Amino acid sequence: MGLILNSINAFLSWLFLEFWIWYTFKFFQKIRYYREFNSPHNTSFFVLSPFLIGMFYSFWAYYAKTGLFEQNLLEDSDLSLFLSPWNLFFALPYLLYSLHSINSCFRKFDIVYLINNKYVKARPFAFVFITFFIIFGLSIIIIIRNYYELIPLEAIHFYLDFSLLISIILAGLMLLVHGLVLRRPSLPEITPSLIAERRRRVENIRTPPARSTIGSQRSTPTRAISRPQSRTTTRSSSSRIPSQHSRATPSVRTARTTTSSKTKTQTPSNIIVPSTRTQTVEAKKNYEQYRPKGAILTAEDFKCIFCFKLPEISGDQNRGIILCPNCKHPAHADEFKNWLKSSNLCSRCNSPIPLQFRNNPQIIPVKEYLKIVQEFNKK
Repeated sequence: MGLILNSINAFLSWLFLEFWIWYTFKFFQKIRYYREFNSPHNTSFFVLSPFLIGMFYSFWAYYAKTGLFEQNLLEDSDLSLFLSPWNLFFALPYLLYSLHSINSCFRKFDIVYLINNKYVKARPFAFVFITFFIIFGLSIIIIIRNYYELIPLEAIHFYLDFSLLISIILAGLMLLVHGLVLRRPSLPEITPSLIAERRRRVENIRTPPARSTIGSQRSTPTRAISRPQSRTTTRSSSSRIPSQHSRATPSVRTARTTTSSKTKTQTPSNIIVPSTRTQTVEAKKNYEQYRPKGAILTAEDFKCIFCFKLPEISGDQNRGIILCPNCKHPAHADEFKNWLKSSNLCSRCNSPIPLQFRNNPQIIPVKEYLKIVQEFNKK
C-alpha cells in the first residue's frame, strides 16, 4: 500500500498496523493460556512488552499516514492537543495495561520473571520501571516538538499527544501514591496470641482424620462378628446333623457352602492369587497418588504450572518437583516456594495449601517424577 502511494510513511504505517494485529492476537492468546492454568502475569511479556508497544505507537502517531487514522479528534477544541484514532486504538490500551502491570508489581506480585527463571523483586522493579516510563514519555514529547529535524521523516502534526500525556500523569500519581502513601502490608509479628490461633487452625484441620478413625474402630467389631458366623455355617454343613434349623435353611445355602469348601480343598493355589492382585493394586495406588486430576491426561498436565515446561534431567539438576496436595499438578520446587511467598493458594486449582505442607513440602526428584510420567504415558 505504501509503495502504491509512493510514501515511506504510508508504507511503514501499514507495516506497523499488521504487526500490531499480530501482537494483539498473541497477547490475547497468552492471556487465555495463563488463565487456563490460573497463573500470575508476572512475566516480561505482560510487564515490559505492552509498555514498548504503547510507547512506540504513541511515537509513530506523529508520522502515521494511512488515510484512515490521521484525523485529530480534538481539532474543534481550543487546546493544542492531538488525539487520533491511531493513539486511541493502537497506543492507549497498551499504555493503560502497562500501568496496570506496574500497579500489580506494587500491590500483588512478589517477583517478576524477566528471562526464563531469572527474576527480580517486584516492588523495587516497579519504582525503577515507572520512573523510566515517565522519563521516556516526556522524551518523546520533547524530541517531537523541539528536535523534529533529527528524524528523517515527515511529521503530520507537532501538537501534544493527549493519550501519552494522560499516561504520564497517571504514572506520576501512581509513583507518588505507592511511594509515599500506600505500603504493602508486612508479615504479622509472631505473638503468643497468633501462635494460639494457628494451633486452633491446625486442630480444626486434624478433626476429619479423628472422625475416620472412630468409624474404623466401629467397623472392626462387625468384621469380628461376621467371621464366627461363616465358621459356624461351614461346621454345620460339614457335620450334616439333622435338626430343625438345618431343615429350615434352604438347600441353596448348603450348596454354596459345600462348593466353596470344595474349591478351597481342591485348589490351594488360589491362596496365592489374591496376594498378587493386592500387589498390583498397591502399585497402581502408588502411581495414582501422583496422578494429576483430570478426566483425560495429556502432556500439558505434567508440565510445571509456572514455567509450563516438562521436567528434564539435564536442565533441571538439583531442582526437584512439588505436587499440589489438592490437584496433584507439578511445579519446580524453587518456583513453588517463591509462589508461596505471595499466596497460600495453588496457582492451578486455586485451593488452599495446608500449613503443614507449606512448611515442609514433599519434594520429588526429577528422575523419579519422570518415571511416574513414563508410567502414565504407557496407559
